[in-house]
This record gives sequence, C-alpha cells and structure tokens, in this order.
Amino acid sequence: MLRAKSARPKLSPILGGLLTLMLVMPVSSAAQDPRVPTASPLPDSMEVVGAFDYDWSVWTAAGDEVELSEYRGEVLVVNLWATWCPPCVAELGTFERLRQALDNLGSGVKLLLVSPEEPDLVREFAARQGLAGDLVTEARRMPESLGDLVLPTTFVVDRAGRIVLRHRGASDWAQPEVLAFLRALEGVR
Repeated sequence: MLRAKSARPKLSPILGGLLTLMLVMPVSSAAQDPRVPTASPLPDSMEVVGAFDYDWSVWTAAGDEVELSEYRGEVLVVNLWATWCPPCVAELGTFERLRQALDNLGSGVKLLLVSPEEPDLVREFAARQGLAGDLVTEARRMPESLGDLVLPTTFVVDRAGRIVLRHRGASDWAQPEVLAFLRALEGVR
C-alpha cells in the first residue's frame, strides 16, 4: 500500500530551535520599537510612529488649495489612494461609512483621502462612486517623513501632531473599534 508523502517538511532539532527563536524575538522586541503601532484604542497605550509633517498642501476635487497646517490640533486621518488601485477603491466605501458615523456623532475628526491624480479624474470617479468625503488630489511636496509609501496607506494623527497609527494596505475603517479609537483621540469616551 502506497502512502502520500506529507507536505510538511521535517526540520532538524537545531533548525527548528533557530526558527522558533527567530519567530519569538520580533514579538518580544516589538513592544520596545516605537515604529510598531499598538492595536489598543486607548490613548495612554499608543506607540507614536513619529511627528506628522504639516508643511505640505493638497488640492480638493473642487479645485481649492488646502494647507495641511490648517489641521494642526485636530485628529486627522490621511489616506493615500488612487483610482487605479483596486485595494484603495475597495476601502473607500468604509471611509465613507466612517465619515458618516463621525458626522452623526458631531465629531471633529478630519478625514482626508489623498490621490496624486488630476482633480477632474478624481471628481468624476467620486461622482460615479457616490463619495461625498473630503477627496483631495495633487499633493504638493509629499513629506519624506511619511516614509516609503505603498497604496493604500493610512495615517492617524493625534491632536499633538503625532502619527499614532500607520497602516499599509486596505482595511475596513468603518469598524466600531476604529470609531472608538478616533473618539478616544478626540478626548471623547
């Protein structure tokens, strides 16, 4: 009788021990690394990624220039996206639901959805998708402090101007935990 070989490779005890050590090391050192955001929505347990650079501007889809320095002292969510990016487009609806939930609560959290594309293209895309949020385009002098960017990338900035969350990739931003996290940053429980 023939038996199928197991797809799981066998590791020598030494190699297995090294692999275990490699997997455990990042977990234990992650709590000390300020670049690793915490999953907790409580402000006193957050880890700061770095200072947010407000020295840049964007154009709204309506054609108005907005200096990000206008948002100093506000809780700010900045999402970098593009119309040609399927994961970006997939998460836009969740930002719209988050915006509506924040508006319904009278929140002052600012959402900026920043695309590097031409205003007309973004405006037409927003109309087709039924998006009413603050879509902005043509970022001027994107700060180097935001690091290596992939689309989508989202930053959450607290009132003190610190990036308290950096998330690369698509996500569901309309989750109750996200709303609670943003409200806690505002000082509302």
